Amino acid sequence: MPINLIRRKKNNINYVSAPCGIGKTTNACHLINSHFRHEGNVMVVLPTIKLIEEVKQKLQALGLKPIVIDGDHKQGRRSVRSAIMTALRNAPEDGLILLVTWNAFVDLPYFDRRSNWTIIIDEIPAVDSLRSWTLPRNSMFITDKIKVYPSSIDGLSVVGASNPTALRDELEDHKDDADEPFRELYGWLVSPSRTVYVETAAWERFLEQDGTDPEAATISFLALLKTSVFENTIIMGANFEDSLLYHWLHKHASYPIEEHSVLTGLLRNEHHDFSNRARIHYLIEKDRFSKLLKNTTVGDQNLIEVMDETVGKFFDGKDFLWVHNNNDKESVLSSLPNAQTMPVICHGLNEFSHYTNIYLSAALNRNPIHSRMMNALGFTNEMMTKATPHETYYQAIMRTSLRNPDASDIVDIVVPDRGSAERIGQLLGVTQINRIASNILKHESPLTQSQKNHRMKFHQAYRDILDRERLPNPYSYKGNGTHSGNWNSEVSVTFHECKYDKSPDVFVEDTMSIGDFIANLRIAGKTHLEEKERTYMFNPTNFVLAPGEDGLRRQNNFNKSSFMVLDFDNGNLSPDEFSRLFGEKAPIHDRLSFAICNSFSRSPEQPNRFRVIIFYTKPATCIEQHHAVYDYLCARLARSGLGEQSAGLDRSCRTGIQSFYLPCTNRQHPDHALFETHNTRSREIAQFGIDPEFLHGIVQLSVSGGCGLRRRFHFRLDR
Repeated sequence: MPINLIRRKKNNINYVSAPCGIGKTTNACHLINSHFRHEGNVMVVLPTIKLIEEVKQKLQALGLKPIVIDGDHKQGRRSVRSAIMTALRNAPEDGLILLVTWNAFVDLPYFDRRSNWTIIIDEIPAVDSLRSWTLPRNSMFITDKIKVYPSSIDGLSVVGASNPTALRDELEDHKDDADEPFRELYGWLVSPSRTVYVETAAWERFLEQDGTDPEAATISFLALLKTSVFENTIIMGANFEDSLLYHWLHKHASYPIEEHSVLTGLLRNEHHDFSNRARIHYLIEKDRFSKLLKNTTVGDQNLIEVMDETVGKFFDGKDFLWVHNNNDKESVLSSLPNAQTMPVICHGLNEFSHYTNIYLSAALNRNPIHSRMMNALGFTNEMMTKATPHETYYQAIMRTSLRNPDASDIVDIVVPDRGSAERIGQLLGVTQINRIASNILKHESPLTQSQKNHRMKFHQAYRDILDRERLPNPYSYKGNGTHSGNWNSEVSVTFHECKYDKSPDVFVEDTMSIGDFIANLRIAGKTHLEEKERTYMFNPTNFVLAPGEDGLRRQNNFNKSSFMVLDFDNGNLSPDEFSRLFGEKAPIHDRLSFAICNSFSRSPEQPNRFRVIIFYTKPATCIEQHHAVYDYLCARLARSGLGEQSAGLDRSCRTGIQSFYLPCTNRQHPDHALFETHNTRSREIAQFGIDPEFLHGIVQLSVSGGCGLRRRFHFRLDR
C-alpha cells in the first residue's frame, strides 16, 4: 500500500474504535513496520509494562528493534521521564520506535519535534482524575502552594501553582516529607497536560473552616486532560465513541478528529455478534448500580450480600470469574473454590480465556462530588455510566472465552442492574437477557391511569412555560384549602429544563402569585418519576444579561430574587424539626413563611434530604441582600445548635444563582414524598416573611459598628 495513503495529516487526532480481540494492536505493529517508521519516528503508549512487553515481542517478531523506557529505570518516575526526553532530543529523522507507559507519556514537560512522530495510544486513557484531602487543623499545607482563579464554568474554579518553578523544583528534590501526601496534586499543577478544578463553594468553605468539622476540612480537586495531549496521535480502543475522552475531544479539541480508515480496514472483517454465544443475566431493576445502592438493607443483610449469595447458587459449583470492589473481599464468594477473582482493570489479561462464566459486582460510578464536578464540565450521568461501569464490564467480559474466535462455548454473564445488562447486550449483539432472583429488590408498582394522567398534565404545563407559548395554567390557584384569600405578593421564577443550561434563550421567567407558585409546586410534588432529571428546574432569581456575559446564571447577571431555597443533604436536621423550629407552633418571633418538600433522593436511609422555600415580603434587589438572608437563616439555625455542616445545608444556596429540581415523588420511595406549607397566607407572609433590604441594612450597620460575624444576627427580629 502506498505510503501517501497511510500518512497522517499534521496535528490530526485519529482513532480506531473496534471490539476487543479483533486485532488492533497486531495490525498497528504491521503498519509500524511497513509505513509509520519510514515517515518519521514512532512512539507506542501503553497502559501497563506487561502490555509493553507483549508489543515488544510482536515488533521483534517482525524484525524490528523497539526501545523500551519503563519503570525498570532504577531512579523511578523522574528517571523514566528523563530517559524519554533524552531519546526525543537525540532521535533520528525516522526509524526509531519507543515503547512507553501512559503515566510516563502524559506528564512530559515538552515533546521535541512532535510533528516528526507518529504517536499510537493503545487503550483509551481516563480523561479525569479526582483526589480528596482532609486537613482538619492547618490548611496552610496547600494554600501557600496553590492559587485559585475564577472560571467560566458555573460552580468551579481553576487551580494553579502559586510559583510553578519553585513547586516543580520541590517535586524533583523530594525534600519535604510534609508535602508527600500532596505530590500527586502538585504534579497535576505543574503538568502542561492537565487543568485542575475545585468547587468554588467547597473551597470557600474549606478556607473558612476551623478544624472542627471533617466535611468542611475535606477538599477535592479534579484534574482534566488537556486536548493538546492528543495532538498527532492515533488512539486505539473499544467503543471509543462512547468514551469521555471522545466527548471531550469532540467538544474542545482544536484539531480534526477522524477515524484512521486504513488501520480500521486492516482489522478482521468480523461482526461483533455473540447472539449465539452469550447469555446475559441481571439482578436488580435499576438503570445504574452504585456503592450507595449496594449497601441498601434487604432484610437483615446488605444488598451486595444478597446478590453474592444469589450468584453463588446460580453458578452452582461451576467455575466463574468474579470482578468486585476491593472492600468486598469478605463476601461469601471469597470462600468458594470455584470463584476466581479478576482485577477490575484487566486490559491485556489473556489468561482467563478458558472461563465461560463471569459475575461483575463492582460499583464503579463516580462519587457525588466527582459526578457534580463532571456535570458542571458538561459530562452527563449517562455519558459517565457508558464510559466507566459499562465499558469496564465489557472489557472484563472480553477476557472470557468470547475473545477466542475459535471457541463455541456459551458464556453466562451476570451484571448487577438492568441498565448494564441492556448496554452489554447492545455491545455484544445479545438479546437473550433475563433477570434472576426477582425478589431481591421491590420493583416499582406500575403507575395508575390517574398517576399517568397527572404526569402528562404536569409535563404539558411546564413545556408550555418553557416554549414561551403558555396556555392557561391548569394548576392555577383556585382559592381553596389553606391558601384562601387574595394574594398581594408575587414571585418571579426562572424555569429551565437541564442543570447544564447556560444559554440565555433556554431560560424562561414567569411571574405569578405566591399562591399559584405553591399550587404548582404541590402538583409537581405529586408527580411520580423514575429519575429527577425527568422533571424541570426552577431558580428564585431573575437575571438580566450583563454586557460581555454569554451564560445567564452568573452572579454578575443577578437582578432580583423572590425567595430563598435551602437545600439540606441528610444532615442532623429533619424536616419535622425544621417545621417545629419555624412553623406555626414555634414562638411567634421565630416563625417563617415557607414551603418544605422532599429532595428526589429522600429515602429510609436518607430521611433528612429536603428543601425549604422561604418567602420574602419584598424581592432582594442585589446579590448582597440575598447573601444577607442566607447568613441570617444560618444564624437562626445556629441558635438551635445547628451549623451549616451539621444541618447538611448546601452552601451553594447562598450564591444566588443556584437552580433546583422541582419537587416530585420518587417511584422507588413514594412514602418519603413530602410537601407542606407553613405560614403562607397573605397576612402571614406580611408578618413572617423575610425583608432582604432590612437584613442587609442590619449587616451594614453591624459591620460599620464593628460587630463580629458570629454575633451579627443574634437578635430577635421585631415583627
